[in-house]
Amino acid sequence: MAGILNRFKDIMSSNINALLDKVEDPNKMIDQYLRNLESDLGKVKAETAAVMAEETRAKRELNECNESIDKMQNYAQKALLAGNEADARTFLEKKEELNTKLTSLQQTYDIARENATKMREMHDKLVKDIASLNAKRDELKAKMAIAQTQEKLNKLGSSVNGAMGNMSKFDEMEAKINKKLDTANAMAELNSSKKEENIDDLMAKYDEPTSSSNSAIDDELAKLKTKSLGEINAFADSILPKVYTNLDTNDILSLAPSVAKFNITESIGWPYETKGITLDRWYGVPVTLESNVEKLHREEFDDPDYEAPEKVKTISNKIINKTGYTD
Repeated sequence: MAGILNRFKDIMSSNINALLDKVEDPNKMIDQYLRNLESDLGKVKAETAAVMAEETRAKRELNECNESIDKMQNYAQKALLAGNEADARTFLEKKEELNTKLTSLQQTYDIARENATKMREMHDKLVKDIASLNAKRDELKAKMAIAQTQEKLNKLGSSVNGAMGNMSKFDEMEAKINKKLDTANAMAELNSSKKEENIDDLMAKYDEPTSSSNSAIDDELAKLKTKSLGEINAFADSILPKVYTNLDTNDILSLAPSVAKFNITESIGWPYETKGITLDRWYGVPVTLESNVEKLHREEFDDPDYEAPEKVKTISNKIINKTGYTD
């Protein structure tokens, strides 16, 4: 107990916050201070009962001594009243001895009471300091966690900056690649210009049986009706090479005598729908090639579910892009 009481002044005057301010790593020192304080508190709790028991015992002996002194005083008075002075003297002598003892008991009690008071004060101070340190430790741990998170964010920020730098380099590479790709595409377009020119021939292929051609033939037939057989034969020799049909020459010539009787009211050709356009020359443009091909297969080849292949669609789109005719 003496060891604990000797540390009373140090414990009571200690300032936890001031101690923490002096150390480089408060987080580590808090744990050490806590261990020290909890050790002190354990000793205080272990010895408080003994100190309080000592105070109680000293108080009881002091009270008993006072009671004995009062008793001796009463007996001395009774002895005098009884006329027995010798007995009264004996009682007073005993009282004097008790007064001497009382002085010693009073001192013992005062010390015991003071020690008990100090023990209670130390207990309360240690409990308060421990609570303060625990709160401080939680605060420091929270700050440490924030600091560690900030460090991670700082490192992550550096990584992000590095990644952004790499992305910038990738962007530069992409720009260079796109430039080369654009150049290559331009060269390919120049190299394929001849193929693009062939679209005119392709369009002409589908323009031959247009309504314009039919109209020209109708005009020729009208004139033919007024000609002689010899003139008709000469006309057939000149016109037949331009006509595409499943009839041979003999079949056509066999019909010549009846031409004058023909009254053509309707003619159907393919492409079904066309529009004329003049570029370097006049063209009958299928509107559209895709729809005309699909209609041909559905009506002439009994294929109601027919859909134009990709190649036909591609050519059809090229014709649309070149002429602007969509319907």
